Order: sequence, then C-alpha cells, then structure tokens
Amino acid sequence: MEIVLHPGLDDVRVIREQPDLLKQGFGYVVKVGGRQVRGTLRSVEAVFEERDCSGVIIRDLDDPEASIHRAEVFHHSASPADVFHQHLLQYLGDKCVGSCADCDRSCGSAYASRMLTPEVRRLLDLLSRPSECVLHAERIAREVPADAAGVAALLPSEDKWHRDRARQILLLPDDKEMVFQNRPVQHRRALRIAYAAFAGQSMARVSEGAGLLLGKLDRLFTEPAIGRPALLNDIPALLGQELGAGWHDRVTERASLHTTTRVAQAAPELVRAILDVAWNDFDNTRPALIEWVDELAAHPARGFSSCAAVAAAIFATHDFDQVYEEVIGRWARDRKRRLRKAAAAAMASAANLDGAVALGFTVSPRVRADVGRKLEWLAHSNSAMERDTAAMVWGMGYIPRHPVQTARALTAVAANANASSGWTVSDAIEKLSGRYGSAWTIDVLAWWLDSDNDALRAGATRAFLNWLDEPRTGGADQLVALLDAEPSMVDRVATLWRVVLIDPEYSVSAWRHLAVWMRRGSRDARLNEPIRALARQLAAEHAIRSRLRYWLSRASMTPPSAA
Repeated sequence: MEIVLHPGLDDVRVIREQPDLLKQGFGYVVKVGGRQVRGTLRSVEAVFEERDCSGVIIRDLDDPEASIHRAEVFHHSASPADVFHQHLLQYLGDKCVGSCADCDRSCGSAYASRMLTPEVRRLLDLLSRPSECVLHAERIAREVPADAAGVAALLPSEDKWHRDRARQILLLPDDKEMVFQNRPVQHRRALRIAYAAFAGQSMARVSEGAGLLLGKLDRLFTEPAIGRPALLNDIPALLGQELGAGWHDRVTERASLHTTTRVAQAAPELVRAILDVAWNDFDNTRPALIEWVDELAAHPARGFSSCAAVAAAIFATHDFDQVYEEVIGRWARDRKRRLRKAAAAAMASAANLDGAVALGFTVSPRVRADVGRKLEWLAHSNSAMERDTAAMVWGMGYIPRHPVQTARALTAVAANANASSGWTVSDAIEKLSGRYGSAWTIDVLAWWLDSDNDALRAGATRAFLNWLDEPRTGGADQLVALLDAEPSMVDRVATLWRVVLIDPEYSVSAWRHLAVWMRRGSRDARLNEPIRALARQLAAEHAIRSRLRYWLSRASMTPPSAA
C-alpha cells in the first residue's frame, strides 16, 4: 500500500519518528520526491527491518543524465493495452467464454488476445490512467462481448475522450479565486479558447485573439473592460498542463535560421472539442463568442478570418440556424471578399465536420442538409455577392449529393457572373469535377456553350482552360482518357476546343495544351483513334485548319494529311 500523508509532511521523517505507522509484514510504497535514495535508505532501513516490512521507494530524477544508485531502476510505464489485457485475464478467471464442451479454461486467454484488435488498442491508448484500463477490463469480463466490435462499443469513444480533455482544460474545477469577478479564470479560459481557434498560428495572434474575446466577456458583466496587465501573466501557466506541456520545446523555425516563431499546437480533434465545450457547456457565453468570431472575420491581419471560419463552422455544427443568421449569412453578402471567403469556408467546413467525407453521400446528415439548403438559396439570390459566395463554397470542397441539381445551381451563378467572380466559378468547376468526373464537367460546359447567355459562354471557355491548366487534378489526362472510354464525347470536347483555340485571350495557352494531347495520341495506341477523330473535327473549321496542320506536324502523330 502507498503511504499518503498530509501535504507538507516529510514521509521519511514521519516513518522514522512513528514506526507504528507500518503494519507488521506489509509492503509499502514511499514517494520521496527528488531526495537521494542513499540517504533515504539509511533513514528508514532499520524501521522496515524491525517491522518486518518491505518497501518500494519512488523518487523523481531531476536530471535525466544523473547517475543512479545501484539499487535503483528506471520505471517504464506499461502500455494501456497491456494493463487492460492482464486485468481482463484476471477478471475472467475460470470463466468459460467459448461455450466449450469440456472447458480447460484456456478459452479466456484466447478471448482476451482476440479482442485486442488494432481498433480496440487505439481506443485503449486514449485512456490516461491505468485505473481506467482496470475498470474497463472488469466491465468487459462481466459482459463478455461476442466480438471486438462489441468491446470497442463499451470503451469510451475518441470524441468523448477529446471532449473530456476539453472540459478539464476549460472548467478549471480546482480554481477558487474570485478576484475581479472571476477575471483570472476568464483570462485563462479566453486564452485557451483562442489557442484552439488559432491552432497553427503564431502566439502573438493567439494573444491578440484572446484579448478580443476577453473584451467581449467583460461586457457581459456590464462592467468596464479591465484589460490585461503586461509582463504579469506567464503564458504556460495560463495555458495549463494540457495545452502548456512541453512549452519550451515548441519552437518552430520559420522565415530563416535566425528567426523563430512560436505557434499554437493543438490537434484538430482537440480544437473541435474545446470550441464545442465553450459553446455548449457555459451559460450566457454564446453572445460573446458570436461577437468575437464576427470581429475576427473582419480583422485586417492575415489569418484571423480563416480562424473565424473554423470557429464558426464548429459552432454551426451545434446550432446552424443561429450561427448562419448572426454571422455566416452576413459575411456571405458582404462586399469584402475576405468576409465572403470566410462564409464559404465556414459552410464547407461545417458540412465536412458533420461527416461528409466518411458518409460518401449515402445519407444526408442534418448540417449537410442545412448547408445544401442555404447554398441553393445563395446560388439563386439576386445579390451578386451571395452568388459569388455560393461558388466559393463549391470551390472549397463542399460536394452536394445530386450532380444534376448542382449543375443547375452552378449555372444560375455562372449566368450572372462578372469578370472577377468568373474565376470563382472556374474553381468550383475544377473542384466538382474531381468528384463528379470528366463526363459531368464536359456536359455542363457544353451546355453553357450552347446557351445564348454571354456570361455562360465566357464561363465555359474560362473553366475549360482553367481545368487543363490545373496540374493537381490531371484535367488533361482525364479528358484524353474520356475520349477513349466514351467516343460520343468527341463532339462535345471538339466544341470546347474550337472556342478556346480561336479566342485571342486564351489561344496561345490552348494551342500548347492541344499539342500535349497530340503527343499523347501519337504515343498511346488506345488514344490514337479518338485524337484523330478530334483533329478531323477541328480541321473542319477553316480558321483552325492551317494552325492545326502546324501543330500536328510538331506532334509527330501522323502526316498532316490525316486532318
């Protein structure tokens, strides 16, 4: 058993002066802090021998390089999975868990090993104390789930683990200080919330963001802002043990070898959990958080609006209508592009946080449905700013479930696009193509070209060439492969090529891209015939024919007469 005394008392001295504390024949754990083990052994050795007791002395090693006594060994903590496994075996005892006809009790060992799948081990690694592993081992031994999935269902989920950590970070349960109407507590909470929202940003921005939040919280007290004294509060202490651990190791070099910038480091899951707790677990805090996010979005410094979008997205997953009406909707119709971009990022992120990636469009979760509904409204809005925001949402990765409905909404935006917002539409086409495929993209662009609307025709031209220019999507590779897979696409692709090849604004770049296609066709037997068919269709246009012969000869695909 461990000897536990009141704080401030010297364990070794008490044992020496009160030997009756030790029960005859028992074993004890004695923690001696940083004291040297040699002096400790000499002080208590006689008492332990007299009482016929054994003991384990645990001390802290201040310097990892310091020498240790020959009787000392370093303690290496067992992994949570090992602790769980050993206690599961102990709690299973002689229980038969395999429905054995003639059980020799070996089934318990096989069961315990079989349950430790990678997923179960991952969940066990989230447990912070051995005692938690023991409690869960006891429960598993009592309920004996049939498979590892059942074991995983009984263990705390990753989301719950992160949320429990977030509550420990923000609730400060041991703090009793009430000076300045809880101002020291509020100061720490504000800094920790800002640290999460500004993850990846410099600590200077974290501190400024915390100051802005603190001002909003002060106003809720209906008191004048108290301010923050300079050179008084220590940042690691304000962050606390969870966020401030390893503070002095967190220097990330940037800009040059001679300049260092300390940045906020928090995992995305913890960021989401901290903002979740800040939004849901405190009374009357939401007005301050809404005002804070709104001010961050309008802040002129770099990075603030993106942090505002992250926070707004996380808050929107809990109360979409409130957050949209009070901040995101206003940003979406603002004349400042920075604010519209923040609105789009918040909407796209909120949809993805709600499970878009994992769901693969099989169902429509609540927040994704809310985002889709607002996006449809923005796309058909009379406001050019809101239509531009809608295009940004697609360009930032929000992919609706229904390609046809998306095409109609995107067409409504493109039909009213101006010179600046036209590129936003092109970005949306490029991003949507990655999910819907080349055939969808060609169909949409060909549809636009057939329109009498000048903005749609210009949008088709711009989007087609932008797609070819985008190396990350491999647009040219996709299109060439599409010609091979669907010969009927040749007509529509040829229509797009005719426009960009003769448009003075795009022709130079377009001819270079076409040359790449020609070379591909000459080297790949599968593509030879589709590219020939495309070349024949383009050659039917008198304005293109002479230049096409030149590029065909350079491509070394076939004799120029092939056209």
